[in-house]
Amino acid sequence: MLLGSVNTSVAVNGLYILARDLQSNLGHYSFNLFASTHDETHRVRLLGSATPL
Repeated sequence: MLLGSVNTSVAVNGLYILARDLQSNLGHYSFNLFASTHDETHRVRLLGSATPL
């Protein structure tokens, strides 16, 4: 990593990730959040994204 890149890096669990790569790296820890509905036509609904704790 170049010294100038440290200014645009973020520490994630002790590792420094470049800002341009942050979204793809953190994307591994998220998933789609679905909810069950009581509608016969549309049984599930996509609410958004979530991160497990």
